[in-house]
Amino acid sequence: MSIYSKRKLGLFVAAATLSAGSFSAPVYAEDDQEEAIEEVVVTGSRIPRTGFDTMLPANVINSEFMERRAYTNVADALNEVTSFGSPGSSPGVGDAANASDQATYSGGQNYVNFFGMGSQRTLTLVNGKRFVSSSTPSLFTNQAPGLQVDLNVIPGSMVERVETVAVGGAPIYGADAIAGTVNVILKDDFEGLEISTSYGETADEGDIEETVFELVYGGNFDNGRGNLVVGIEINDRGGAVRSDRDHLAAGWQWRTSDGTTGFDRQLIPNGTANIVANGGLITPLGSPALVNFGLGSVTTDADGNPQWLAFQPDGSLGPYDIGLPTPDAVWSIGGDGIFFPSLNSLYTPVNRKIATAFANYDLTDNIELYGELYIANTETEELVNQPAYQSAFFPQESAALNFSADHPLLTPTARQQLADIGLTEFSLHRASVDLGSGNVVNEGELWRIVAGLRGDFEIADRTVSWDFAWIKGESKATITQDEIINDRFFYAIDVVDVGNGPECRVVADPSSRPPQSGEADGIFLRTNTFDDCVPLNLFGEGAPSQAAKDYIGAVATASSLIEQQVYSLNANIGLFDLPAGEFAVAVGFEHREEKGSFGTDGVTRLGLGRSVPVDSTSGAYETDEWYAEIYAPVVSPDMDIPLVHSASIEGAFRQVDNSFAGKDDVHTIGGRWAPIADIEFRGNATRSVRAPAITELFLPLSGTNSFANDPCDQANVDSGPAPANRRANCIAAGIDVETFSSNVRNASVQGLTGGNINLNNEIADAYTYGVILRPRWVEDLTVAIDYVDIEVEESIENFSLTQIMESCYDASSYPTAFCGQFTRGADGQIVSPNGFVSGYVNAGLRTLQGTTVEFDWFSDLSTWPGFKNLDNPGALSISGNMFFPSEAETLIQGAVVDNLNLPFMAEEQIQVNFTYFWNNLTVLWQTRYIGETVVETDISPTRYPDDTLDAVFFHNLGVTYEFNEMVTVSLNVNNVFDEEPEKSAIARGYDVQYDNIGRYLRAGVKVSL
Repeated sequence: MSIYSKRKLGLFVAAATLSAGSFSAPVYAEDDQEEAIEEVVVTGSRIPRTGFDTMLPANVINSEFMERRAYTNVADALNEVTSFGSPGSSPGVGDAANASDQATYSGGQNYVNFFGMGSQRTLTLVNGKRFVSSSTPSLFTNQAPGLQVDLNVIPGSMVERVETVAVGGAPIYGADAIAGTVNVILKDDFEGLEISTSYGETADEGDIEETVFELVYGGNFDNGRGNLVVGIEINDRGGAVRSDRDHLAAGWQWRTSDGTTGFDRQLIPNGTANIVANGGLITPLGSPALVNFGLGSVTTDADGNPQWLAFQPDGSLGPYDIGLPTPDAVWSIGGDGIFFPSLNSLYTPVNRKIATAFANYDLTDNIELYGELYIANTETEELVNQPAYQSAFFPQESAALNFSADHPLLTPTARQQLADIGLTEFSLHRASVDLGSGNVVNEGELWRIVAGLRGDFEIADRTVSWDFAWIKGESKATITQDEIINDRFFYAIDVVDVGNGPECRVVADPSSRPPQSGEADGIFLRTNTFDDCVPLNLFGEGAPSQAAKDYIGAVATASSLIEQQVYSLNANIGLFDLPAGEFAVAVGFEHREEKGSFGTDGVTRLGLGRSVPVDSTSGAYETDEWYAEIYAPVVSPDMDIPLVHSASIEGAFRQVDNSFAGKDDVHTIGGRWAPIADIEFRGNATRSVRAPAITELFLPLSGTNSFANDPCDQANVDSGPAPANRRANCIAAGIDVETFSSNVRNASVQGLTGGNINLNNEIADAYTYGVILRPRWVEDLTVAIDYVDIEVEESIENFSLTQIMESCYDASSYPTAFCGQFTRGADGQIVSPNGFVSGYVNAGLRTLQGTTVEFDWFSDLSTWPGFKNLDNPGALSISGNMFFPSEAETLIQGAVVDNLNLPFMAEEQIQVNFTYFWNNLTVLWQTRYIGETVVETDISPTRYPDDTLDAVFFHNLGVTYEFNEMVTVSLNVNNVFDEEPEKSAIARGYDVQYDNIGRYLRAGVKVSL
């Protein structure tokens, strides 16, 4: 058996044998496996060594555990590991704690986020090699720009195991491994046929149905010299809207207090935006609809109280229920306003089709040819989306509309009602849910090829193992969305009566036509947009005709293309003998090319619709990297040295030469020391980098929309890291901080942002130290405890409007340069468009400190007192992981954001897995614990009546039964006790950190031939 073949066998053993932090089935090692164990390659190193532990905190999820938990996606498995922070995107979660999965250009993508430091700072590998990203190079995505790998394109049925290591990966694998490295190991040497299928849905609602079909076939050929493995996976998952869940449909919100509680904020149910109505709320001409302040009423009720009117579905005017007003400008409790849970997705439907093929062939006894092929197609379509708005709170084309009381499309009843209340003109405030869904359809296609040679040869009685690989991958996405064309919209509502019915003015009076723009760049618009005009009736929900909607509507299309090409050469050799073993060295070189482009058609690029104009982004960069790694076993157990059972030193150096960010050196040094066999200490110090992404480098100055927590708002002025500075600076800016209510809290404004080709690499310094315990008096118990400290300097930031304003008003002096990056009007409100300017700069400092715990224990119950006399009582395994963060801060230009103890960075996170084995039955009970958290940090003590969220337990059950060697059935229940997030968490947008889906059932069957 060649050294290379032994290494492959060792990898199999590593996946099935108990090791620190792994989820593993009980396997009893046989004597003839010991030789293979000597040649194990673990993530975080390219040097084969004895054993499976590293100097880095590590975690392994194997295929058996994934099957028992019925994970249908690698990301689902990783996101339950406590050291992974808020999930990176769909379902329902973005990098921000309160993001939804409705970002226009990233729907249905699934990323992971090591330590919650941003998915762009987690490096994902497949079989130890780079994988092409699917992260669209655009502003309008949930995830931050980077080379994140969409785990939706990785076939779960082909997964052998998933290895993760904290920090330390950059010197071995290159840029982006700042927080850690995920290495997905797939079945590339398999014999047999496996067919499996499963079906799942929520227990109570019966939605989010998911059907999975998986096939894996593999076999040897040419007398065992070659092996071919083929996999097919089809996954179809349904969706749901937030209002489909009772606890979300309650509409909980934190809003400004009414002053009776002594706190700044109050928790309200059924929060609705009362400044618009689906059918159209009317006010006197030019008056805003500020019903909470009594503005905009057009009549009074029988008791003389102000009354607001809105168009009803039949075109008449009827009372508009404003609900119970709150001190906020636009929010009521109940009433006829806009209810956002019905307009926001809970889960976006995703359909995935994946085909893979792996092949290897022994050209000689010492050279193997291998290849990998991946083809994936993903499709998503949003169930709901926000409508087009017309309101005095919005600028330009989204402003309130002004109409005459004799408008031809008004019903006779409405005309008479307007006359009765004395209105000859009025303003219309409308949420046009009936003008088209605006839903985004995203279709992604990915292919990737790996071709390589690997083997070994002898030189000076030493064996050199080597691997050369060429990787080429491409990820494309086509995104379509219904848009309202603004000029047609305004032609269609400007209607006159020509005697034989209503007609668009541009049709009836050609002299009213503006200059004809003809065909827009990049999209075909009808040459004559005037003669085709169809009157658009906005007076009542459902009033617009289909012909009018067809006239004002168009399909906006965007496309994304990401390309990756890699050439890599790696080799390792035992250079010379030390008393404890070989001094091993690995060296390698990698050339990597990353290209990305994103473009929109004329509708979006020219700003013809309601979205901001989105320019094209295009760019490329290359990196040349070389590395060297050493492993030196200093003391081995057979040397019998007191208090030094074993000891080793290892380190690595890598130079990263990026064509834009320049050269940076990364390195790691560390080791392990076991004074006795039962205890081993380990630690390392690492410098790593993250290269600027395509978006961060090449994004042209583009429009962007933003909400913000205005520091000068009456609800925020006494919060933040320096409340006294904030209050004083807001007053100096001319803001009446006792009464000012900022519109930007509730309505987005348009600003500008852009890329920066002068960006440097992010630089991270990190260290870990810990201990591995294997007490001999507790058989088969392993516990690993590690402290992790990461500091990212020059982190690449695109300042949000909130951060810009906080950097202005929280500073010790006023004004600062940040104060010039946004503009307030005479009323103190942020103007729009061009209300602020931002961009990507190396201006941040991010820190993360915490303790990770991994544990694993297996016991044959026949050895337990009371069980010894039973015939086969079974076996029990207890494994799990914990994360206890102690610091999680972001410092940007002096403004500190403390994330510690927010729900996505709870100070206590625990996962425990109890697995019972009896004959052909396996029962897994998983318990997840999230400790008590807060809804906001750096706040005044009077902000919330209760800012804490209770600790919560989630329980999951998996039952597997093997009828025989061929047929296995399974039943899984997620969230067994239907635990729901607290209403306070829902109100703050943190429900996604818990379980807002409910009890979920899945049944499956696998046939192995």
